[in-house]
Amino acid sequence: MEKHSIFFDARCLQDGNYRYRGVGRHSSGICAHPSKSKYVAVACCSRDLPPLPAEYEALFDRVLFRFPRDLDGTSSVVSLSPMTDSTDFAAKPHVGNPLVRAALIYDFIPWDHYGYLGSKDAIDEYCRQIGALRNFDLFFPISDYSGRRLTDICGIPSASIAVTGVGVHDDFYAAGSMGDDAVATLIRRFDLEIGRYIAFVGGGDPRKNADLVVEMAGRYAAMAEADALPLVIGGQYPFALREALTARHRDCGGRPGGLVFLPHIPDSELAAIYRGSLATVVASLIEGFSLPVVEAVAAGSIALVSDCEAHLELISTPETIFARTDAGDALAKLASIARLDAAGRRRLRARQRVQIDRFRPSAVADRFWSALDSAIESAQRTTAAHSPVSGPAPLRRARPRLAFATPWPPQRSGVATYSFRAVEALSRHADVDVYCDVSPADAPPLPGVRLLPVRRRIDQRHYDRTYFVIGNSHFHTPILKQLLENGGAAIIHDSRLFEYYYTTMGGRTPDFCRLTQRLIGREVSEEELQGWLGDQRSLPDLFLGDVIDSAADIIVHHPGFKREIVTRYGREPLYIPFAVPPLFEDRDLEPDVRRAVRSELGLPPDRLAIATFGYVSPVKGATECIFTLGELYDWNIPADLYFVGGLDPDFKDRLARDAEFCGVGHAVHFFGDYAADDLYRKFLVAADCGIQLRKIGFGQGSGAIAECAVAGLPTVTNDGIASSIEAPGYIRRVPDILSPPLIAEQILDMHRDGSFGRRMSDERNSFIGKHSFAHYARTLLESI
Repeated sequence: MEKHSIFFDARCLQDGNYRYRGVGRHSSGICAHPSKSKYVAVACCSRDLPPLPAEYEALFDRVLFRFPRDLDGTSSVVSLSPMTDSTDFAAKPHVGNPLVRAALIYDFIPWDHYGYLGSKDAIDEYCRQIGALRNFDLFFPISDYSGRRLTDICGIPSASIAVTGVGVHDDFYAAGSMGDDAVATLIRRFDLEIGRYIAFVGGGDPRKNADLVVEMAGRYAAMAEADALPLVIGGQYPFALREALTARHRDCGGRPGGLVFLPHIPDSELAAIYRGSLATVVASLIEGFSLPVVEAVAAGSIALVSDCEAHLELISTPETIFARTDAGDALAKLASIARLDAAGRRRLRARQRVQIDRFRPSAVADRFWSALDSAIESAQRTTAAHSPVSGPAPLRRARPRLAFATPWPPQRSGVATYSFRAVEALSRHADVDVYCDVSPADAPPLPGVRLLPVRRRIDQRHYDRTYFVIGNSHFHTPILKQLLENGGAAIIHDSRLFEYYYTTMGGRTPDFCRLTQRLIGREVSEEELQGWLGDQRSLPDLFLGDVIDSAADIIVHHPGFKREIVTRYGREPLYIPFAVPPLFEDRDLEPDVRRAVRSELGLPPDRLAIATFGYVSPVKGATECIFTLGELYDWNIPADLYFVGGLDPDFKDRLARDAEFCGVGHAVHFFGDYAADDLYRKFLVAADCGIQLRKIGFGQGSGAIAECAVAGLPTVTNDGIASSIEAPGYIRRVPDILSPPLIAEQILDMHRDGSFGRRMSDERNSFIGKHSFAHYARTLLESI
């Protein structure tokens, strides 16, 4: 079948005013995404502009110096920057009738910010451009705020809008995990010390509000007396403006040398400037999106921001938000940050970083291509059915309305994180209300999604489908109660609820005994219960009977678990493959990057680094992992074993004794009661191989083994887990009855055949595609 063609209006990638600035970076990042390989990507350029740079030309299959004529349903159109170039380039009558006409939308600052356009002619031209947006039928604003303004000004329905965000360069994320010594080295060339300056990145545009920031810094210097901190300013400032800002700083109490204007520096150095600052101030009066905010937070700085609407989408910590015209308010918030101790600053940074990964370039491009794919596929189906086509799918029908009752961040639950990512993907195609036990003020921002109290009864008449997310922790208690009382669709994450009931009911209480009597038809002794707790493979029942009976529909994430439900309960669940976020781009797994991460983690280059991921428990074969390490030492294979996950202190002591018994106590490493996400990601990159084991069957899957697969990490796992995720070939299998010698043999085989050095493969790409949240969302919606 012939590929669908997408014609990109690529003039912004030619224009020197935009190609290497925000517009060019954002649009080129979207064009670089692998999803475009499904299509023939054509760049439409102008001969009146400079040639397309080579790195941008390489993003496309073809380059035209015109826009094509007489397009039909085999082609679509995307304008990468309709408000900086004439929109009629993609909308003239002779273009024909492409299947989908899409446009990226950045902001409406010239419309909203009085005086931004300096002449009547400029205003008239801008109004004409806004009017021409009606030629498009699918829109990709960079923020929820820009999307709302698109609706307010142009009357575009929300169903035709898919918010993407803007991608932030990996250098800023890398700085977030950079050691203090490396940061100190980078900023020393500017005579700066970690935590001893304030950062501000803006430019000469008055709406960046540099005057307020300089006033705040001057007043802080006067207030701080001996502890005055310089204000480090990044961006392009003409000499006259620098002089004016310096004078204002002095007039407000600042000291000589209190302003440091940076030269043009690469992103890696700017990231270090952010990382080393006490705080980064972003004071804009208005923005469509705010790259400095996201760059600063990704780099590990505390962002102190004005209360413009674009900022409020990115930052939800009230103690770091100030009134945009009130230097006194900004000063007070800065002083409060300065008074925080190291632990307080870490907590504040962590709260701001909760959702920072959604602005990685791949995640932003995922959102764009997912929505565009859906629009094209829907329009193609309509065309094939010979139905009248008035535009792409979002304009032809209302979005489904969904309710999700689920744990939610910042609750420490893998299911909470999973649900957040699933709802984020679903919200591009549906209106979603989340019912949870988290206050909206404490939750990470997710534009367009409402958070409602889960303990309030959900009126399912208002929704096309209501989903209850069921798992094995106490966070699910009010969710399970609602499902059992009112019914609905159940998304079941755990293959048994025995341990949940035993824990939440307080052990072998009368309530628990009545439950076991009802579910398995008899009473159970304490001795038998303790045996089940020690080895849940011996469970006679999954304790899911009430959930199965109450659920109108059942969704599971693992094929083996689906078979268990069919066999035990006679119900046919919908199987949707377990989704894994786009943890890495290919360049994150290149050998030189992996060597650098290994060095940062202190992993010896001459020893195998073996990692096992996730919370450490007996059912995950922790003891077998240690005995496997012992086998490798018996074969003279030097190696280290890293438990990258939290664990109970008593169990840690037991494992330490096992390691000493095997003679490998020096080579077994733990990370306390919790392994931070950043550490977890680094070990996925740096490890030579993984071990992920489960002693419990019942088709139970493992998020950690899926993450190993996404990372391309050669890993040894048992058959049950491998089957649960339909694991690719570089995930080696051993029997479910765990044998350390067999596990060690698999590791030795991979060591000998060079598997440890290979991360990228077609198998990995295929696995990532099938296990993406975009695929998860599409499949779930198709089931409605």
